Amino acid sequence: IGSGSEPLWGHGVLLSAAEKLRDGQPGVIAICGDAGTGKTRLVEEFRSRLGDDVQWLEGRAYPYAENIPYFPLIDLLNRSWGIDENDTPAAVRQKIEAAISALVQDPGDVLPVIARLYDLEIAGAPPIDREAFQGRLLDTLRRLLTGLASRAPTVICLQDLHWADASTVTMIHGLTGDLRIPALLVGNYRPGYDPGPGARVLELRELSARQTRE
Repeated sequence: IGSGSEPLWGHGVLLSAAEKLRDGQPGVIAICGDAGTGKTRLVEEFRSRLGDDVQWLEGRAYPYAENIPYFPLIDLLNRSWGIDENDTPAAVRQKIEAAISALVQDPGDVLPVIARLYDLEIAGAPPIDREAFQGRLLDTLRRLLTGLASRAPTVICLQDLHWADASTVTMIHGLTGDLRIPALLVGNYRPGYDPGPGARVLELRELSARQTRE
């Protein structure tokens, strides 16, 4: 698969983790490699071989969004909830409210946190202190992702994390360091990004001249 020397082995690791996920065992797998070593291809092949019983949630980091707090997480929620960049604030709020109500039993303390993530105003909601926001957001994401994962065995994929902002990196480390979500978390990135605690790292490398001939 691709140009890496270890993607076939990595593919087996991912499929094995998916089988454990079906048995209720969560996990974290981080795929590291330079540009062109097959990270994206490996993820695409893995997704194509998952059965219809597995739910796929995905968010991406982009170079133009390196300084936008929590952008990959927002991207994941947008894809999951059908939020489009051309939606009006009212439409975004409507979609957020509907999604949260379907996922948690008591959405009252979740909505203000997600609304702030989207820079939306909620009338009557108390302000959230900046220092307290990250902790509340981590707890809120755990609740929302757990609700999403309760529907089916779930893979949460975050791509190109070498472009993720510092706030997202901290949040991911919080999720993986104390994994309370019944899901398989998969991330890929170039060298230099720290996957944090709890992750099994797959390193993809370029083929040697001999391997290329073979």
